[in-house]
Amino acid sequence: PGSYSEEHPHIEDSDRWSKKLVWHFDPVDGTAEFCAKMNTGYALNAALLKKREDESYFPVAGIVYRPGDDSLLYNDGLETHFMRDGKELDLEQPSRTNVNGWIRKVDPSSKLKEFYDNVGAHFFIKAQEVPCGGIGASIVDLIEGKINVLAYNYNVTREWDWAMAVPIIRSLGGYVCDLRGNEIHNFNRPEMPDKSQYDLNGMLASIAFTREELLSQVPDNIIEDRLPKSF
Repeated sequence: PGSYSEEHPHIEDSDRWSKKLVWHFDPVDGTAEFCAKMNTGYALNAALLKKREDESYFPVAGIVYRPGDDSLLYNDGLETHFMRDGKELDLEQPSRTNVNGWIRKVDPSSKLKEFYDNVGAHFFIKAQEVPCGGIGASIVDLIEGKINVLAYNYNVTREWDWAMAVPIIRSLGGYVCDLRGNEIHNFNRPEMPDKSQYDLNGMLASIAFTREELLSQVPDNIIEDRLPKSF
């Protein structure tokens, strides 16, 4: 009851803000990747949101399912689990040997290359961009170790892009914040004329590198004032 998806229209009298627990779903995260037939570029996301005393909502459990390779990543409120082909896999310690930074294969950004190069130069290690899919599918890549920094620099993101990742990554000692260092504290936000339901400063996630290490290397102009490409 009260649960909703990305495609749900905003309804003023919806009961979704009266519930203590609601699910929100993104049925296909990475639509462009799905249309481009990137087998591991799209995913199905879900986050369980809990209402707090101040009436705000926060994700307490999350699921990412990548059907292209039958990868299931979920946090049950306590622990994060990773499965492929029905078998649970061990979660390995993330590597800091190189900077392996996310970049969206269907819509690359030169500003992200500058950021990853800055981090690599700071630590005197190799930095490279790793072409990946949408955010949900790339959370799998982050947990699996294909990438160790995920910086998303569009200035228009919504909560279903990231909410499911918060409990998953935090339980493993990592973090999710925006590219200015702010955590997103309120989810299940209604649509507003001032667009306050959007996250305007991108997103940053890592387990291998601390928030302070990465934020100190973020270029001032990293945020891109444009919508993600779609087909």
